[in-house]
Amino acid sequence: MNAAGRSLVQAVPLVAIDDVVACEGDGHVDIVATAPIRANEPYLAGHYPGRPIYPGVFVIEAVRQSLARYLEGQAARRGELWLEDIESVHFSAPLFPPETLRLAGRCEVSGTSVCAAFRGVNNAGQVAARLRARFRWEATTGD
Repeated sequence: MNAAGRSLVQAVPLVAIDDVVACEGDGHVDIVATAPIRANEPYLAGHYPGRPIYPGVFVIEAVRQSLARYLEGQAARRGELWLEDIESVHFSAPLFPPETLRLAGRCEVSGTSVCAAFRGVNNAGQVAARLRARFRWEATTGD
């Protein structure tokens, strides 16, 4: 069997966020979330040995999970939020364990499309990341 025919081993899912608070406005939603960065997480072992740093792609995943948790809570619906497009992303300060990434952003939901602009700050209050992206909500059915 060639490599394309083999099953992929799935990693343990990253649970990036602890808390999400949302406040609905006129045509938008403001969201605040926290993502603790724990030194004992297996993904930090190789990024970078001796001086672990939170990967930038996990900041994007923390934003996605924040939005998904809000959407799931709003309609008591099941589904998945997919990243469709990153308009811009900028990583400006490192995030080290045991810091907490504090995300604050605004999103607009139109049908299945979710447009979001977020920024994340580290424990020192420095802006660590800025992200503008578009996501797609895909509802699932089931029991």
